[in-house]
Amino acid sequence: MGIINQNPQQVSAQQNVNDTLIITRSRAPIEGLATPQAEVIISDTKGNTTSSLADTTGKFSVDYPDSFVENGSTLTIQQKINGLTGPAHTFRIGWEVDILACTATEMVVAGKANTDTQIRLKNGSILSQGKTDDLGRHTANISHVPVGSELTIIQMYGGLELHKTYTLPPVPPKFTVTESTLTEIKGIGLPRGLISLHPDRSSFLIHPDGTFFIDYRIYWEPWEPPTLGSKLYFYQEYAGRSGPVQEVLVGWSQRVALMTEASSSLTGTGSPNTPTRVQTESGQILGHGASGSNGQFAIHIAKQKAGTKLQVI
Repeated sequence: MGIINQNPQQVSAQQNVNDTLIITRSRAPIEGLATPQAEVIISDTKGNTTSSLADTTGKFSVDYPDSFVENGSTLTIQQKINGLTGPAHTFRIGWEVDILACTATEMVVAGKANTDTQIRLKNGSILSQGKTDDLGRHTANISHVPVGSELTIIQMYGGLELHKTYTLPPVPPKFTVTESTLTEIKGIGLPRGLISLHPDRSSFLIHPDGTFFIDYRIYWEPWEPPTLGSKLYFYQEYAGRSGPVQEVLVGWSQRVALMTEASSSLTGTGSPNTPTRVQTESGQILGHGASGSNGQFAIHIAKQKAGTKLQVI
C-alpha cells in the first residue's frame, strides 16, 4: 500500500494560490477578487510591497504609497494562502476597459491592444469573444440583449483578468429640434443626456429641464457658417448608450401654431417631407402626419384640456 504524505490543506492552498486573480480597479486602491481570505500582495518595480486580506467573498482592496508610482508605471500582484505564495503577475497602472460606443445593435469596447477579450452575460454565458485589434477595440452584437441586462467585459492578460460591469440601458429616443438657424440649434431631449455630432462625436449637454442649445460659432473653429438647407447629423446619448442618427436641416425650424381647448388639429412648420407625430409627455401618441415640401404640417388630434403639454416629433 502506498503512503500518502501530502497535507490536504497544503494541496488545497497550492491550488488556490494559482487561481486567476481578477482586477476591477487598477489604480490606488487596487481592487478585485482573489481566493477568500488570501493575503493579496502588491509590489513595485523596486521590490517594495504592501498587502491586505481578501474578505470571505474574495473581495480585496490594497492601497499603496505614492512612491510606488514614482518607481514605475507597473505593479506586480500575487496572493498568499497558508504560507504558500502564488505566481506574480505584472500589470500597468490604469489598465482599463472603456465603452466607446453602445447603439441599438452593437457595443464597441476598448482596452489593451491584441488582447483576449470576452463579454459575458450575468448567467456566465459568453456573448462575444476574441482579440482586440491594433487599436484595442472589440465589437459585439447586442441586438438581442434585453434592456437591463448586466454585462461583464473581461480582458485576460499575463494570468490576470480585468473586469468591468455595465448594465445595458434603453436606447434613447429621437430628440426634437425646435429651432435651427445658420448659427445654432435648439431642441428638447432627455434631461442630463448628451447631443453628439456624427461622426466626430463632439458632445453637448442637455439641461436638467430637457432643453439644449448648440451655438456652432463656439464649437467649430475656424468658424465657417453652414449654408441654408445643408445637413448636419446628431444623435442623443444617455447612460453611455446612443440613439439613432438624425438629420438636421440648417435654417429649418419647427414652429407650432397656438392651440386652444377647442382645437382639433395641430399645425406648424418643420423639416420638409418629414414624418411627424404628436404625443403626450408620457409618450401616448395622439396623431400622425407628415410635413410637405414647404415644411408645413397639420395633424388631427382629440381636443385637449388647457395646460396639457404636447410633444411634436
